[in-house]
Amino acid sequence: MAVLLSSLAPLVDTLRGRGYVVVGPTVRDGAIVLAELASADALPYGWAVSTAPGRYRLRQQADTCFCASVGCGPGVTGGYDLALTELTDGYVVESGSASGADLLDRLPTGPASPPHVAAARAAVESAAARMSRTLPEADLHELLAGAYDSPRWDDVAQRCLSCGNCTLVCPTCFCTTVEDVTDVTGEHAQRWLRWDSCFDLDFSYLHGGPVRTSTRSRYRQWLTHKLGTWHDQFGESGCVGCGRCIAWCPVGIDITEEAAALAGPDVPSGGER
Repeated sequence: MAVLLSSLAPLVDTLRGRGYVVVGPTVRDGAIVLAELASADALPYGWAVSTAPGRYRLRQQADTCFCASVGCGPGVTGGYDLALTELTDGYVVESGSASGADLLDRLPTGPASPPHVAAARAAVESAAARMSRTLPEADLHELLAGAYDSPRWDDVAQRCLSCGNCTLVCPTCFCTTVEDVTDVTGEHAQRWLRWDSCFDLDFSYLHGGPVRTSTRSRYRQWLTHKLGTWHDQFGESGCVGCGRCIAWCPVGIDITEEAAALAGPDVPSGGER
């Protein structure tokens, strides 16, 4: 059953009161960053970012999201504790787990009226309809497996800086490397696991040199894994459609545009051009 919560303040306060560290987006140094929240007042209400190659500015929001086309939102159907939909007079909240239901019982909520529930559903549908980007309506696993020699990889390689920004902001990228370090005496050594990027030239280094020496091959590896072979490992796409890789690319490379170019003109896609 859906309930109505007037603000996020009691939710954040209750979580902190139960010993949780609450992390969320907040504005700091002219940017939206993730940080520990002391209260709900720190959330960046109404703010998003405007980006272009080499440019980042805060602004009143619109988005680069295309999560509807990959089945990851904006509505959710499972795998959550609490799902909140913002309306003008509060939040319609639904619990999706026992932990979520327990937390909801501790909050000052009231029953959500049928108009509230209908408005929440309409808000989700409206958000999905406003997304101007989509991935191609094709079997991307099969598409990318057959696109190994596509000239499009040369096209994107001429623009890509191999900076790794897309992997740094992606919520599903998890590549790491192993690094051995010693203290100043040389008598104590540790082996550390640290974040890395498949765009790093040395990421694919084997005896004799790196396997992927070109930007073409590294971008191809990233996109093919993200949209294709991720299915082999995890049974689903490695892209959640958040659009962060688009927003943070300094040269404006758009994953939906690249996928559409590989698919060809006969495959439907709603991506911006």
